[in-house]
Amino acid sequence: MAKGVHIQDEMAGIIEEEKKIPEEKTRKEQENKQESIYTAKELANNARKLFDTRPECVAAALKSAKKESCSISEAKEIIKKFMKKEIK
Repeated sequence: MAKGVHIQDEMAGIIEEEKKIPEEKTRKEQENKQESIYTAKELANNARKLFDTRPECVAAALKSAKKESCSISEAKEIIKKFMKKEIK
C-alpha cells in the first residue's frame, strides 16, 4: 500500500509540473505581444538613443537579418550579434 501512495505522490508532482509549463509559456507570449513593433527605418532613426550605435549599423544589422520590422528587444539582440561578427 505504501508503494501505491508513493506513486500517486510522484504522479501528482508530475501533473503539477505540467501545469506550470503552459503558464510560463503564456507569460512569455504575453510579454512579446505587448512589445510594439517598429520599422527598420524607425529603429535606425533612433539608433543612438535605443542602441548606443550609429543608424548605419542598425540598418545594416536589420537588413542582414532580413527584418523589415521588429520589437526593440529583438532588434537589440540582432544588433548585438551583428556587431560581434568577425569582418572577413
